[in-house]
Amino acid sequence: MGLEIISFIDTYSNKNNPDFGSFTREFPKSNKIINFVDNQIESMTVPKKVRFIKKPKPKLITMDIETQVLSIENKNIDFPTHIPICICTYDGYKLRNFYITDFPNSDKLIETALKSIMIPKYSGYIVEIHNFSYFDGILLFRNLTTLGYKVESIQRDGRLIDTKIKFGKKYWINFRDSYLLLPSSLESLSISFNIENKGIFSLKILNDPNFPLNYIGQVPKNLKYYYVPDAIMEPEKHKLFMEKYTKYISKFKNKQ
Repeated sequence: MGLEIISFIDTYSNKNNPDFGSFTREFPKSNKIINFVDNQIESMTVPKKVRFIKKPKPKLITMDIETQVLSIENKNIDFPTHIPICICTYDGYKLRNFYITDFPNSDKLIETALKSIMIPKYSGYIVEIHNFSYFDGILLFRNLTTLGYKVESIQRDGRLIDTKIKFGKKYWINFRDSYLLLPSSLESLSISFNIENKGIFSLKILNDPNFPLNYIGQVPKNLKYYYVPDAIMEPEKHKLFMEKYTKYISKFKNKQ
């Protein structure tokens, strides 16, 4: 009884008039297939077993900053027109809020918020901030250079494209502008991606000395001043805004 060394099956495309120089050779044991054309190998198929490729989890953190406008005449602050009063971060699981009333000043607010993400757990993560390449980046940059031992920044036309902060012994985190990737307002993006709407908030109240930052009371009646002036809104947009406003004030105590 002979020993089988190799076995294969040749198949011709035209069995009635076979072209012996053009055929398909199959190897049953390995499932390898070789296609010959004019006695030359045209292609070869070799099945391989591979593990299922899992969808990678993006290493992303989102951050948003709200500011208060102060008098330009105030010379005792680093940013004479705006100071951060609230910073929020979200890593896909946990939402963190940092509010100015919990800190002695805005510098400590920024420092604490940045330290919460500049930890070994988030090494290699990308922090996406809408408008980081301009406004928000200016607010954070000095603190970033203080907290990190090395800053590598890529700029174009005066805008921050990517800022890599190295901290600790071997850790780093990158800050980027999500607006450069998705050039639209957060409200428009929430509609486009069919997620929870951004909602509304009277940012002008933050700049009114009659309203402390920890104000509790009635929602201001002067909608035209504290919210969006009717004159700049199209009728359909104003209708949608009023629906949001009505829903907004219904959430508060002492509402009227």
